[in-house]
Amino acid sequence: MVERVPWWGQVLVQVLVHNLALAMGWVQVLGSLILHMLVLPYQCPRLVTQMVLMLAPLMALVLAPLMAPLMALVLALVLALGLALVMAPLMVLLTAQVLVHNL
Repeated sequence: MVERVPWWGQVLVQVLVHNLALAMGWVQVLGSLILHMLVLPYQCPRLVTQMVLMLAPLMALVLAPLMAPLMALVLALVLALGLALVMAPLMVLLTAQVLVHNL
């Protein structure tokens, strides 16, 4: 018999996969940023360039799990603030219209 995975297990797997995808995206972004900030401007010797190229993904891999939730929080706050700034005037106008209509 095959057991069904509970709904919360499916949600947990989706969240983990999503966070892993975010983390891997941050690995690429941070690795590229480290490369462009530390290596390219200074015309480093070949050995230093190769060391940084090897260490940049590792540094990014360490930083990515920290950055992904932080960026998700920032994105959620920006979206919530944007929604509040759009909805608040609409709610004021709607309330004023209802009050005027009821007078």
